Formats: sequence, structure tokens, C-alpha cells
Amino acid sequence: MIGTLPKTNEFRVPKQGPQIWSKNFKQFLKNGKEYGVRKKVETFIEEENLHVELNNNIITELPFRFFEIYQAIEKSKYILELEDDWDEEDSADYKESTWKRAIKFIANYAKWVLEETSIIIDTPKLYPGPEGSIDILWKKPKYRLLINIPQDSQSPASFYGDDFESEQIKGTFEPSKFNQGLLLCLLGMR
Repeated sequence: MIGTLPKTNEFRVPKQGPQIWSKNFKQFLKNGKEYGVRKKVETFIEEENLHVELNNNIITELPFRFFEIYQAIEKSKYILELEDDWDEEDSADYKESTWKRAIKFIANYAKWVLEETSIIIDTPKLYPGPEGSIDILWKKPKYRLLINIPQDSQSPASFYGDDFESEQIKGTFEPSKFNQGLLLCLLGMR
């Protein structure tokens, strides 16, 4: 048995994401043509945006296909709870404004790459950086790329990338005005 149809015509994607869908619901999606609704379900899921929120304010939106990136962003909120000297090495606390700039950079970059190349970027990890900055790290078998978003919004972000062999690149950039094509080269997408 596939399961029964919901009593409404609206299908909602659970906030926790696709991993909590029941086997029956997955089977329903797979065999939805029997009910004449498969196209509607797929369209709704594709159009549903994930909202990254902080203090009940939407910081940015991501298409549902970026669910893993959304999870990494949500997981990174712990950084905002770190206080001065959290590591007993006189580290500064982390400002919401720094975290928001890092999140907006990731979201804008991910959406731009998808529009330009139809590729979903690898999911980065976010870490507390030095002096209240936020580190964004992509580390994969063929490359690594570290971007540091500084606490001072007037300072440029810095980056370092390599292929674990002979190719290395480093420099600085303004995240809101950055030539995103350079990152495509770093990540081996162009």
C-alpha cells in the first residue's frame, strides 16, 4: 500500500528536511502518477525556499536544493554563542554582523554558481576564525579552499586554496563585489 493522500491539496516539506520523510511518502512521490499529482508535488518541492533566520529575522533564502548548505549554516549558529576568551587564548566574541556577512556570501555564491553552471556547490563548513572572524572551509579530496570573513566590515575577506599538489592561490577580496568566477576556477568548475 502506498498510503493515503493528504486531506488538503497542499504538500509541505518538513522543516527538518527530506531525511525524515517516511518510506510511504517517498513511495507516494515515486508512484504519484497513480494519483495524478506527481508534477504538482515535484514543482512545489522545487519552489519551496529555506529561510535562514536569526532572532526571527530572515537573513537570506535558499532554494530547497541547497538543503545541505542550509543545514551547515544552521549548525554554525553556535559560533554566535561563543564569548570572549572562549578558547582560553583571549579570542574575541563573534558578532551577528560578521556571521550574517559570511552567510550571505555563501548563499549568494551558491545561487550564482547554480545559475551560471547548473552545479550545486559542495557544502562548506563554518568555523570560528581568529579575532572574531568567520572561516568558511571547503575541503574535498581534490581541493581545499578557506575563506575568512573578518569582523571588521571595512576589511577585505581573505582566501587560500590549493589542490594538495602544485596549484596554490591566495589573496583578498570584497565579498559583496567579488568576481565569483575566480572561485569557480579554484573549485575546478571552469
